[in-house]
Amino acid sequence: MILSITIVIFWLLRRSGGVEKLEGTKSKAIIYTEETDVPNPFILRALAEKHTSDEKTLTKIMDLANEGKKEELLKVLKKI
Repeated sequence: MILSITIVIFWLLRRSGGVEKLEGTKSKAIIYTEETDVPNPFILRALAEKHTSDEKTLTKIMDLANEGKKEELLKVLKKI
């Protein structure tokens, strides 16, 4: 019983620690996009995965980066 409770608590702590809430600061994905002329879609995906697990959003980020649409890309990144 104690072992199962310990495992559940460990799992919850590990899961909640993976998502970083950004209040008042820019995410690394936004900073990277603003400072790079042509952002690498794979780097952006890796950075965005720290803030969302939504596959649809991640695919949209990669598509916009491939197309070179920085303004739209920044809008999507600011929403996550």
